[in-house]
Amino acid sequence: MKLLLEISVIFLVCLAGQGIAGLLPFPFPSSVLAMILLFLLLVSKLIKPGHIENFSSFLLKNMSILFIPSNYSKIIPIFVS
Repeated sequence: MKLLLEISVIFLVCLAGQGIAGLLPFPFPSSVLAMILLFLLLVSKLIKPGHIENFSSFLLKNMSILFIPSNYSKIIPIFVS
């Protein structure tokens, strides 16, 4: 149950970042806004690091797997042409 709560917190922060990016009159990446928002929530101690510790460490451990699709799309055209 704790893991579900951690996932919910991180996804709600990402959703809030997308909402804020949609309200801005200029284009700005929602992922950057979500990171700034998460940083501010951690600094203000509204979210404690223990609230997102397990899921964030899981994401950090598997970060290389998450970048495979973007790297694959950059490498394949080199070998095809």
